[in-house]
Amino acid sequence: MRAALVLLRQLARDRAVMVELRRLWANEVGRSAIHAVRDDEVLRQLAEQIARGAFTVASVHEPAPDLAVPTLGALLEGSAEQSPLPVPAALTHFIEVRVVLASGEGVGSVALEVVLPTEEVQRATTDGEGMARLDAIPAGTCVVRCTWSNPSRAETLAFVGLKSGSGAAGDEAHGAAAGQAAPPLRPKTPEDEGEAQKPSGKYVVSQVERRKVGTGDTLASLAESVGITWKELAKFNFGTDDPKKINAALRRVVGCTKKTKDGKNYRFDDTDDPGIVLLPSPFELKGLSTGTQHTIVVNKVELTKKRPARWTFSM
Repeated sequence: MRAALVLLRQLARDRAVMVELRRLWANEVGRSAIHAVRDDEVLRQLAEQIARGAFTVASVHEPAPDLAVPTLGALLEGSAEQSPLPVPAALTHFIEVRVVLASGEGVGSVALEVVLPTEEVQRATTDGEGMARLDAIPAGTCVVRCTWSNPSRAETLAFVGLKSGSGAAGDEAHGAAAGQAAPPLRPKTPEDEGEAQKPSGKYVVSQVERRKVGTGDTLASLAESVGITWKELAKFNFGTDDPKKINAALRRVVGCTKKTKDGKNYRFDDTDDPGIVLLPSPFELKGLSTGTQHTIVVNKVELTKKRPARWTFSM
């Protein structure tokens, strides 16, 4: 099996050969989602098939073409019977999208949509290593996005940056990852208000702005700026849309100290500490070339911790 695997890996250096090997593998195992398994696993399974004698790999030497120049008469005689030249098949490429944390750890179960150069939309979900791959697609540039329909904070990953190129190591990063890392985020603690947020099974990537609130801001005005309702914004940040729980969260999580004129509810103010509200919005990356791997760097979305009070002692 080892010799077969070495041979297959050598052949797979040619991308067109790898595409054919994937098709052969899909026929053998009866899989339709051939992009869901990585190249090396496909080659390993094919090597096992070869070792069991299911099929063989042989070197075929094609005969040299006849280079004799035909006469004009022969050309004219054959032109009437000659069938039209076949239309060349469209070039087929692939695209790989990997979703990783800033630490480099892959993130599985991320639901992605890929808009192909033909504007056809295909869906893919990242595997345990954070990889999603589409094969046999037209060459060109694609759009990668997430279907964003009011996800909870627990199932949202904040976009940090993009690295393009095979392996994405050492390539230029775009977005927040180019130049500085995203600000550190803290885990949720029992003291936070709101219901516990748990992922539903799949994740989405989102643009998440850490907005510093100011005097005059409201949940409604902040929500309107990203096209969602104040209830959706409250659920995303605090896990609840219950007014009493929201009011408690404004004090404990956002650090509000000022109240409305009637004295019943907290309001945003320039002095709020930390004074941060998370604003989620849809994620989309355009112009991603086929024939290569694109790495999307993300962070988990968590709240900003209020800074502890400083104590001053004197004698």
